[in-house]
Amino acid sequence: MTFNLISKAERADLIDLSYGEAHDDPQLFILTVTQQYVAGKMFKSVYSTSRSDMLSYVDRNADDLRALASNCRARGRTTEVL
Repeated sequence: MTFNLISKAERADLIDLSYGEAHDDPQLFILTVTQQYVAGKMFKSVYSTSRSDMLSYVDRNADDLRALASNCRARGRTTEVL
């Protein structure tokens, strides 16, 4: 099976991305993308990084984020905060 994005949840200044092999995967991997992480990647200040910037970053970098999550899961982790 492949490692896929199962869900995306927004909360405060974070976006939680849940990855797994299927919707009923008993051990989802949660990758949390913070506003600070996105600001650094976009060379912007945290205060000028909007929710829209964060969502755009996650969409544009979906393959890289999935690969990062897959790598973390392969090392036995269940969560990672960026």
